[in-house]
Amino acid sequence: MRPGSLGPAQHKLEALRAVAAAQTNEARRYILAGVVGAYMVLSDEQEAVFARLAAMRPDTEVTSMVNIFEQKGIEKGIERGIAEGLLAGQRRSLLAQMRSKLGELPEEVTARIQGISDPERLDALLMAILKADTLEEMTALM
Repeated sequence: MRPGSLGPAQHKLEALRAVAAAQTNEARRYILAGVVGAYMVLSDEQEAVFARLAAMRPDTEVTSMVNIFEQKGIEKGIERGIAEGLLAGQRRSLLAQMRSKLGELPEEVTARIQGISDPERLDALLMAILKADTLEEMTALM
């Protein structure tokens, strides 16, 4: 969707107002609002403009749709935060176990472990440290 003469924030607001005015049932309006939200993603700066524009002429149904987008964004952020926290915990555990078993680690090894973002790979390394006797055995698996 091209904003044309409207800025992206104004375009999104007008699209939501059109959805709110659509002659269809509530379920379909919320599905359409979801499409608008998915395809008209705004930057943080544009979101601020959108919020100011929406506040100028409040519309209960549009506000309700915006609240749903915000809630979904919050939920997505929480999920992402939990996943990152779990990864950080796996990395920390792996590093602690390796230091305990193998002594101080070279900075390169620590950096490689910090760069791993696959939880299954970290699980495999956590299992491997139980059997490894040398740093070389572990680095061969990374």
